[in-house]
Amino acid sequence: MDATSFIVEVLSGTPLIIITPYGTSPIEIINIISEAFRRAQIINVYIDREYNLGNIRFPIYERGSGIIIMTEAIDFIPYNTNITPIYIVEWGIRTINFNRFRDWIAPRDPTILYPTFIPSGMIPTIAPILVTLTDEQYEKAREGSEKLNIQYPKYVSSFPDTHVVHGGWITDDIIHNLPTYSPKIASLLQHLNKFPCVIICPYIHRYGLDFIHEIVKSLNIPIYKVYGPNDTPVIRFFNRSQTGILLTDDIKHIATLTSNIPIHIINLDSSQGMELMTYPHHHETINIYIAVGPHNDTTVDSAQYNLLISGINDSNIVFERLNTTARNLISDKYNNLYLS
Repeated sequence: MDATSFIVEVLSGTPLIIITPYGTSPIEIINIISEAFRRAQIINVYIDREYNLGNIRFPIYERGSGIIIMTEAIDFIPYNTNITPIYIVEWGIRTINFNRFRDWIAPRDPTILYPTFIPSGMIPTIAPILVTLTDEQYEKAREGSEKLNIQYPKYVSSFPDTHVVHGGWITDDIIHNLPTYSPKIASLLQHLNKFPCVIICPYIHRYGLDFIHEIVKSLNIPIYKVYGPNDTPVIRFFNRSQTGILLTDDIKHIATLTSNIPIHIINLDSSQGMELMTYPHHHETINIYIAVGPHNDTTVDSAQYNLLISGINDSNIVFERLNTTARNLISDKYNNLYLS
């Protein structure tokens, strides 16, 4: 094999950049290369922050010589010429972070590697669904992004988000005239044509999931609610049942769902947007609902969506640059690592 041992390259002191394919967790790469360190009896291996790596225990870097595995271009690491950095770049790395890493290791040129033994996932296709507001709706919605979802009378603030029959504020008039009260959620209902599906909204009361829950009851299908970061049994049951609607305020929950389940995102901020793209998952359908003004005027929705698209394009440019100069990191049948 016309190749260089990965460990030989590491011990040469050359900085390394390992590019993970889309949808690959950096933890997978760390676990794979850690076995190479173990076999070579290299013990001075550090990491830049805490990760759950199973039985592996890499100390957080503080000082001294050795190898440091970096997954973030953090602001400050005490520079030492006896440090060999291995920077694991997952899809979603931005130009500014990549340049910070390059500045840190300068003037040494890194070896860029692409792990061909890990299959590359597909980047999700995002479908923006534009919802045009009337002049009156646009003026009222300028108060905040949540008001883009629904506008309701101020006097209802003491009532729960359920039908008036059950002591709430939602009337038959609101339900039957959704385009007037909530054009975004009316558009959502028009696109709920495949089940199971997920509806994501960061708001729960008044403008969000509680109101949507009341509206989708008319579909007469199971509804699951997961509010907050932890409700694994409900997610697992929804994934296994493959029916109904999952309502959640946390975009991270979709990482464990099967790819055939459509995702409907009612509101999106830029940090959630990058989580949507960088987490190891793939979904065939991702709809993002974007309210715009009557003359395509900018709203919080459209501004956040444009930030997301800008970030995706920036990440694509970085990865294109990296891939043009990358060598392959390959594994043989004995799980030894080589640079082609």
